Amino acid sequence: MISTEWGSPNHIKEGFNPGHIAEKLYGNSVHIFDWEQKKHLQTIDLPMPQGALPLEVRYLHEPTSENAFVGCAFGSSIFRIHPDPQNPDKQTATLVAEIPSLKVTGWALPEMPALITDILISMDDRFLYVSCWLHGDIRQYDISDPAHPKLHSRVYVGG
Repeated sequence: MISTEWGSPNHIKEGFNPGHIAEKLYGNSVHIFDWEQKKHLQTIDLPMPQGALPLEVRYLHEPTSENAFVGCAFGSSIFRIHPDPQNPDKQTATLVAEIPSLKVTGWALPEMPALITDILISMDDRFLYVSCWLHGDIRQYDISDPAHPKLHSRVYVGG
């Protein structure tokens, strides 16, 4: 099982404050657990700023696949979680997609991240769908080669 760090309820309940990221009040790590043994096995620290606020984790549906993806909300990036080639007993994270921030005026910051709020893998494991809430688009990545996702298409739905 993989879980993510996002933020503590005490900070979120007051509303999102981007300054809290610099204060390290939001997470950038994923945690690997042995579900049957109820044991924490590993922490993977995602690099900042891309790894800011990891939120959604999705495994491929094919039962023998060892690939998962994690969407980082504020980092607007996608990481692939997979076995570490140097240590097969451990997992590692590889940055596989970044969505650039947009320069804006009249917003909380001078640049607006995509703010990935959800990711979804198609049932045939061919596509990864990424919801970019603040940019107002949904991106479709071809993940037929999970190590090298390619942006396939996108649709704008408002933002």
